[in-house]
Amino acid sequence: MKLNKPVDIILNVICPVLAGCLIYYAGYTGYLPSLVQNYVPDGLWAYAFISAILITWDRHINTRG
Repeated sequence: MKLNKPVDIILNVICPVLAGCLIYYAGYTGYLPSLVQNYVPDGLWAYAFISAILITWDRHINTRG
């Protein structure tokens, strides 16, 4: 299923970054374990970064060699 570019950006870039921000802020209240507070937002942000790169390249990775 191929999504159009704005929907793809919203679902795969903006939503993970916002979720990571919410987890960081919720962690300050003390409700989240430190594992979730420290590592899950970083993973979400890395996913968003790689998704942004792939969306820019139209989901085509050039593999020469």
